[in-house]
Amino acid sequence: MQLACVTTDLERAVSVFRDDQGVREFATFDSLQLPTVGSGQAAINWGLTYVGDLQLEIVQPVSGEVDVFRALLPERSDRFALRSHHIASQLDSTDEYDR
Repeated sequence: MQLACVTTDLERAVSVFRDDQGVREFATFDSLQLPTVGSGQAAINWGLTYVGDLQLEIVQPVSGEVDVFRALLPERSDRFALRSHHIASQLDSTDEYDR
């Protein structure tokens, strides 16, 4: 259902998928504010598209509680990186999840 990546540069990551993989259409959002556990906030730059039934998501952590995204990236943000973050599947029931 979903393939998610993290990056240090959303614009460049979108270009990689467009130029190298032929993924033409992306919706992108800058400084999207997300609530986190408790009363925290995370700001991300976000890209989203569909390739057939697969949702492709690219996240660039910006500020706030973004460690879950930043953990896979190099410490130096001036180095471009594009890394796999997670794969999600849609399940139809809790029984399917339990299996």
